[in-house]
Amino acid sequence: MPPPVTEMWADETRLKEWYEGGAAYWATTEPTNDGVLGGFRVHEADIRDSRAFISPLLSSKPKRGLDVGAGIGRVTGGLLIELCEHVDLLEECVPFVEQARVQLAHAGDRVNFLCMKMQDFAPEAGLYDLIWIQWCL
Repeated sequence: MPPPVTEMWADETRLKEWYEGGAAYWATTEPTNDGVLGGFRVHEADIRDSRAFISPLLSSKPKRGLDVGAGIGRVTGGLLIELCEHVDLLEECVPFVEQARVQLAHAGDRVNFLCMKMQDFAPEAGLYDLIWIQWCL
């Protein structure tokens, strides 16, 4: 039986192995919608339902959004860039960030690419009006 989750998070070695295992998995994943969605053909439905979920909660257009664990930028490109004036895309997998740059080139300086681990990211308080975390929690 595996140890309780609280023990894992308290053990630096296990925690390091957890994060390294995740990074190793994504490093071998194709930088496409099919790859990042694990073969599930849900992109269009996901974007549609995400828009239906978030739109009624917004009283105004967010100035700055953050897409955490953004992968190749499919949610940024399909939803967040329409909702926000500016989006920061946070992703640690270099090939995913490179693909996101290609797919979101049309957005110009409205998208900022942050290639780093989400567990190392410490945003300035109040910087973001909308933080999107999906498929990685």
